[in-house]
Amino acid sequence: MLMIFQCLSHVYKYFYKIKLKSILLIGVFAPLLISSFFTLLNYLLCAPSQTDNIINKVKETPFLLLDIILVAPLIETLVLQYLPVKLSVLHFSNKNVHCGVIILSAVIFSFLHAKSLLISVALFFTGLIWAFSCFVLIRRKSQPYLFVTSIHVGYNLVIVLFEFFVNYFFNI
Repeated sequence: MLMIFQCLSHVYKYFYKIKLKSILLIGVFAPLLISSFFTLLNYLLCAPSQTDNIINKVKETPFLLLDIILVAPLIETLVLQYLPVKLSVLHFSNKNVHCGVIILSAVIFSFLHAKSLLISVALFFTGLIWAFSCFVLIRRKSQPYLFVTSIHVGYNLVIVLFEFFVNYFFNI
């Protein structure tokens, strides 16, 4: 556990020094790479009935698209990243508490999106990156809720567009 906290400390020092634009890009594209890897593993190892197809759900309920791209990121970022991390920063000065809150936030985020073990692992890392970005942005006083929500919206938008692309061209 000490190794995890030391690793997060080094990542924090790096994140704190880089520009806001870089944090936004890392916040969107690192989770996309992680999710792509674990989604590919999920498709290879699981039966097709266990994989999730957003397009079929959106066809049945068109407002689900708005929910996926905008409403869910607004609520999830507030409840799962911003509030827990902000409260830990306001009430605790211990770095271990902050790291614990960030990790707990990522665990809850992954469980809420659990479709399979592999997807949960990918979303744990996604939640970890977003909660950590939120922590850094809170410390920098750089509108953390706005930026982490933007990262989440961008990520969900890319995922939905990718699903549409795959469904349209490959009829999967």
